[in-house]
Amino acid sequence: MLVALLAASTLGSLRPSSAGATTSAPTISVGTATNLSQASGNQFEGAVAIDPSNPSHMFVLGRDESGNMIGARSSDGGATWTHSRVGTGIASTSKLPPGWGNASVAFDQYGNLFVVYLSTGTSTYTDFALSVDGGATFSHQVALASLTDQPVVAVGAGSVWVTFNHGGVNYAVGTTVTGLGAMGTFGVAQAIPGANGGSFGDLTVGPQGQVMAAFGPNGATGGVVVSIDPDGLGPLGFTTAVEAAPTNVPGFDYIPAAPNWGIDSEAHLAWDLSGGPHNGRVYLSYLDAPSTDLSNTMLYVTHSDDGGTTWSSPVLINDDGTSASHFMPGFAVDQTTGTVGATWYDTRGDTTRVNATYYGSVSIDGGDSWSTNFPIAAGTSNATYAPPPGSIRNTNWGDYTGLAFNAGVMVPVWADNSNSTGNNPAGANGSFDLYAALVTVTIPDSAPTVATQPTATSVASGSTYSFSAAAAGRPTPTVQWQRSNDGGTTWTSIGGATATTYSATAATIDNGAQFEAVFTNGYGSATTNAATLSVTAVPVITTQPTDSSVASGFTFSMSAAASGLPAPTVQWQRSNDGGTTWTSIGGATATTYSALAAITDAGAQFQAVFTNGSGSATTSAATLSVTTTTTIVLATNHTSLKAGKNATLTVTLTSPVTGKKKITTGTVTIFDGTTAVTTISVVKGKTKFITSFAPGTHVLHAVYSGAGSVLAAISTTITILAA
Repeated sequence: MLVALLAASTLGSLRPSSAGATTSAPTISVGTATNLSQASGNQFEGAVAIDPSNPSHMFVLGRDESGNMIGARSSDGGATWTHSRVGTGIASTSKLPPGWGNASVAFDQYGNLFVVYLSTGTSTYTDFALSVDGGATFSHQVALASLTDQPVVAVGAGSVWVTFNHGGVNYAVGTTVTGLGAMGTFGVAQAIPGANGGSFGDLTVGPQGQVMAAFGPNGATGGVVVSIDPDGLGPLGFTTAVEAAPTNVPGFDYIPAAPNWGIDSEAHLAWDLSGGPHNGRVYLSYLDAPSTDLSNTMLYVTHSDDGGTTWSSPVLINDDGTSASHFMPGFAVDQTTGTVGATWYDTRGDTTRVNATYYGSVSIDGGDSWSTNFPIAAGTSNATYAPPPGSIRNTNWGDYTGLAFNAGVMVPVWADNSNSTGNNPAGANGSFDLYAALVTVTIPDSAPTVATQPTATSVASGSTYSFSAAAAGRPTPTVQWQRSNDGGTTWTSIGGATATTYSATAATIDNGAQFEAVFTNGYGSATTNAATLSVTAVPVITTQPTDSSVASGFTFSMSAAASGLPAPTVQWQRSNDGGTTWTSIGGATATTYSALAAITDAGAQFQAVFTNGSGSATTSAATLSVTTTTTIVLATNHTSLKAGKNATLTVTLTSPVTGKKKITTGTVTIFDGTTAVTTISVVKGKTKFITSFAPGTHVLHAVYSGAGSVLAAISTTITILAA
């Protein structure tokens, strides 16, 4: 039974990044280191996990150079640990097959503990196992692949994934998880694009089940590459590869602290699924060094807010400003707060770059700034003092260190031969034991500050629209979405809209509405910018044009209307062949089209086409009928007379078909302007009537209705004098 004492040291300053970001500093308390193995020989390559369903459960699995796996677990939040050698090959289904290293462990939301490592007890090298009791017993043992190296297990979104290197190519395989002890069967592992020949890396699962893998360069040149499977367990597979960051650290960098085994760029991934201001952000930490001094390795972090397509400028985590070596980092996100943690070996203070102390730092603003680096290990370790037995190759510190982070508690695991706790069987500067410590990170209380603003959006009517926002603050602020229908003059809270994303179905009445989110905690509130919703709708005909009949020489009109967002434009079209072909009418872009009717317009059809950015709609066709005869000449024997006097109007008609004049059948309607005055039968081509016009000048014309067809009318003018 091993006991860890807390509060060995307290730190609280914050170092801004090169971008100048600042925020209130967290309080960091580093607990006393605990020797988890206390065994002879070298124990290193520790992996650690905290159960999010019960954070008092913690599990560590590491490599024992004597040929076994070493495990430790805690059921009281790391206050005490029990340890035992697991994977010893003892004939029991509750034990792990024998193994020799490269362990990776992960708890999921249900409390499942997943373990992968390189085994020696099967014909394959990557073994997978499941524990439902925090690591006390194991089951569901599966041999995944042969002749592999450095496997990694990752969980999220109802799935578990494993990646490993096989023959210089990195592969990934996953399966479903639906509850405690309930998981599917692994399929066929898929090769990861961009990882061929790449050195070892990491794996993470995103909020929608997408999977991202990261790998450093295998040779002397290249960058850190991420490959993305956008639908996880779906059919797409790893479809893209992006170089997220350049690095000068090669696949094997033999620094003074690790002269035999070397280090690499140590790519680490972590997806923020905390629901905080940087929810959905994925982080990548890695090592880089000047090309002129590859032992001056430094720890950087970059992030992506678009699922790995683009990456931010890197931020330096180590703050010593020296030419020391910083290597074998651990990296994790606290999924309850969004705080990011990093740990690593650090040779600062040693000009030979051989003696290293385990250090850490945290960021509470999405990786933009990092706390003052703090030592975690109480003593300095030196790998050159930890040679293995003669039959085993000197692996120095191993390949990696471990880090878990949950509910404000960061648990790093590292190899240490300083004997700072006084219980290493080999004494100081002997073989490595596996160590852990509890680092408590307390975020200061603060009023909300908006971290992510909602953005304007445009959707079609009937579709779903969404607005998202995020804010920092402690305690975590609540959120209330509000709506304005008057351009932001007044705002109304939306019932039930209390998540960081608000979604609803768009209607045309929503066009132009504005939305904002108000974040509130006990220290104040913060309101986002207003985001405007634009709703589009395809045009819909609301008024059809109707058939029209008009006399030649008179104005006819066709009218139509349509709804739509934005308001549609209109273009009238004409067909002279019964609707077979249509031609746009120049300038006819109003909802009403008017023109003078001619005999040649008889039978023409007209339609209106309404168009906006969402589509178009065409009215039905309306037919124009034109009277087949009209007056040629209308004459009067008096151009000026007094009111009440008689005048004779002579109608002279000519048929364009027969050429006959003075048609003596049918009727003539006399118009004063556009007003019909009287209709008179034609008798010998002349008609008389008594004027009843008011004094003034009147322009008269006649319209003939009868057999045959004639040409357009010619008007005559009569001036009526006062009596």
